[in-house]
Amino acid sequence: MWVWIWVCKAARSCSGEEKAEAQRASQDELLAMLEEEELKDAALCVFANKQDLPGALTSAQITEALGLAAVKGRSWAIFQTSAVKGEGLNEGLDWLTATLTGKK
Repeated sequence: MWVWIWVCKAARSCSGEEKAEAQRASQDELLAMLEEEELKDAALCVFANKQDLPGALTSAQITEALGLAAVKGRSWAIFQTSAVKGEGLNEGLDWLTATLTGKK
């Protein structure tokens, strides 16, 4: 089984319109990659990074923005992370390990 790690910025320092455009572009790219034959069985781990910044989107907001609720037929999970603080990364990697070894 393949794994696929998607890192997105949960906080952006730009205008509302720019944020919306960035979210659309990220969703379009993610959905296009979900259609790739090589990734059809890959587990998807989403790291919602920059949770240490004010106004960071929640996991639920990112799930909605990326259209993840519509993803069927594959294992996926989203983790709120802060790379600079090292938060959430181990949880995501633990999920990947459990998914790959079938020990979920």
